[in-house]
Amino acid sequence: MKAVIFLLFCAVVLSLTACSAPVTGDGPQVAKFTILENKTLDQEETAEEPNIVKEESPVPQKVEGDSQSKEEFRLKGGEEITFKGVAVKVGQITPEARFLVSVDDVTYIITETKYEELIKGLLVMVKDFVYNKTHHEESFVVLKVKGPDLGPDDYIFLGEDRKVIMGDNFKVTTFEPKQKLIELLVADSFVVRLKDSFVVRLKEGDSKMVGVYNLTNLRTFPRDKRFESSAIIRVLVQNNQQ
Repeated sequence: MKAVIFLLFCAVVLSLTACSAPVTGDGPQVAKFTILENKTLDQEETAEEPNIVKEESPVPQKVEGDSQSKEEFRLKGGEEITFKGVAVKVGQITPEARFLVSVDDVTYIITETKYEELIKGLLVMVKDFVYNKTHHEESFVVLKVKGPDLGPDDYIFLGEDRKVIMGDNFKVTTFEPKQKLIELLVADSFVVRLKDSFVVRLKEGDSKMVGVYNLTNLRTFPRDKRFESSAIIRVLVQNNQQ
């Protein structure tokens, strides 16, 4: 009888032990997510890496039919989206976080940055950068793309642009990157005598009166190449002074 009771007791213990043993499944998302750094091509788990990145990222996927309503896009090297009728394309992505961004026929070299760039009338900001060391083709950037929301008196000056407003000529002659400062030439003609022209220095956000014009440097986008530098300037005509 004691032997029977002992055998029953052992059976119960073994049953409880089996039920309480830890489950060693694939260990959810954390283990899979760290695969991005460590797994190699011959390990089958890597086949899931692109899906893992997409699942973890809240960034909406590019959808052609809905591209007008979204501002953030995740793009791999060579991919492009259409935003308000304009093609935006990302070139090859490198581990130095350098890549090309093309807006229609204008291409800028972009480095990993949180600053906005003004490229052919569109504001482009790098929101995120992921370089996949194992699968280079799965590297991507997240771009925020939007229009600059210009008012009726706001003008984009790019590089050597000259604009005629109310019969007077305007041109940005200097971009100073560190201070985000511009020098704006205002003249009745670009073949001018000194007394017929004014050079106004405006830091970003500053306003000054020149004749009948209230000039405001709304935004400055200095770049290493002068012809890529730009500024958004508000030119208000003070009618009561005319």
